[in-house]
Amino acid sequence: MEDYNFSTGVDATKWIPLTTTTSLITPGAGDYGVSTVHDIGFSFTFGGTAYTQFSVNSDGNLRLGSTVTGTSNYTTPFSSTNAAVNNPKINFLGCDGFLSDSGYVYKELVGTAPNRILVVEFATSTYTSTSRPSLLRWQVQLFEGTNAILIVYAPTAPPILPATSRQQGICTGGNDVWLVDASHVASYYTAGQSTTIVSGTWPEVNRYYEFTIPVTTCPKPHNVQVLNVTSDEATITWVPQGTETDWEVLVVPHGDAISTGIPEVVYSYPHTIQNLADDTQYDVYVRANCGSEYSSWTVVIMFTTDPLCTSPSNLTVSQIAG
Repeated sequence: MEDYNFSTGVDATKWIPLTTTTSLITPGAGDYGVSTVHDIGFSFTFGGTAYTQFSVNSDGNLRLGSTVTGTSNYTTPFSSTNAAVNNPKINFLGCDGFLSDSGYVYKELVGTAPNRILVVEFATSTYTSTSRPSLLRWQVQLFEGTNAILIVYAPTAPPILPATSRQQGICTGGNDVWLVDASHVASYYTAGQSTTIVSGTWPEVNRYYEFTIPVTTCPKPHNVQVLNVTSDEATITWVPQGTETDWEVLVVPHGDAISTGIPEVVYSYPHTIQNLADDTQYDVYVRANCGSEYSSWTVVIMFTTDPLCTSPSNLTVSQIAG
């Protein structure tokens, strides 16, 4: 997800008034309200994976995929620990939420194919008693075709601002996180961010945050995975995003710069890397060769080879020899 372009501003036209809605969580569900899985209405790509379903909870979490989001790990949801839970997710409440009797979470599919928009509108509050009576309203808009994500805040301000610390952003897991701070600056992290970066604030009326995927003639592979790791080998696989027929795979000791390694040209995947040192951490990158140009390198994936087997220390030489 590091390739997203981010933009922000204030624009009243980006809020979409809903007309024909589906309620996702029963009003009054309180602290642990959660929906079932619902259809997006089209295929939406997030972090290199296509999704057709989602679910939501009272804590402002929208989880993509066929697994219902949980209701735990709601405080600092993008910390180094919590970013690995209830994802892939989009969460712009970023704290312990509470769905009161007047609250709601609605969805509506607007427009016509191939340019539809799924709008999920949250009207919830924080669990903190001082701000619980105040509804916080925002929309998550998912765009068909472009796979853009637009977060839009309501045309009216909440009467009471959140009286709690928050984190707001998107992630596919603990190593793939975007966070937006109180100054409306988005930062990308390859490890979960444990520091709360939004505290006691709420974006002004009509504030929007937009994540878009740049158009490229040579897209990089997605969903890089390391499989079947042994003491001296590891198998790498990925999902091509273009028409390339070969790739470069680069493996370097963990923490070393890309420039220190020599890429290996490969013509198929999965690809097995050999002659690795045992019990050693490595970083792996993959990029596509599109003929006239290379894609950018994929985000770093770290793995550790297995240690070599050693003889039990309590055996004698004669027992080992056997």
